[in-house]
Amino acid sequence: STHNIMATETKQDIADCPLFINGKCKMVLPVTKGSDSGRSKLPLHIKMGWDWTQQNVYIMYNIKFEGHLFYAKKPIFVMAVGYLYGENGHSYDDVTHITDAVKVTTYKSSDGKLVFKLEGTSDWHASCLNMTLFDGEISYHKTAMKTIKIIDLCHSA
Repeated sequence: STHNIMATETKQDIADCPLFINGKCKMVLPVTKGSDSGRSKLPLHIKMGWDWTQQNVYIMYNIKFEGHLFYAKKPIFVMAVGYLYGENGHSYDDVTHITDAVKVTTYKSSDGKLVFKLEGTSDWHASCLNMTLFDGEISYHKTAMKTIKIIDLCHSA
């Protein structure tokens, strides 16, 4: 399904992956502007630069979300995997929640991008939220590494 990301609290452009370590791209997500020190009652939407459907582009991702959901007093630890399968779109995806601090789902934005939606079990106030993309030996993982970019980070319904 297609949803619109509406920056009801904040919108911020994020650059390409700033830190590559041992075959991993690690991103420390900033506190969103316009929120009360990062606190929000609304879910966090992380809009990627990857197209949901794109002719002759094949991307596989293996992403770990980790951090601290402060008000819930819980660690964030979630693994998300998926395949952006060219013109066939997003498929072969799954999310494993190691802890129950946040629920992570994916959806297609109104402009056709992959979005991760993180819903907290309490008010959103994540200390040091990290996203780590893991590399692999096949070209689909390499393409993910070369093209990873977050283009929007906001709290909205």
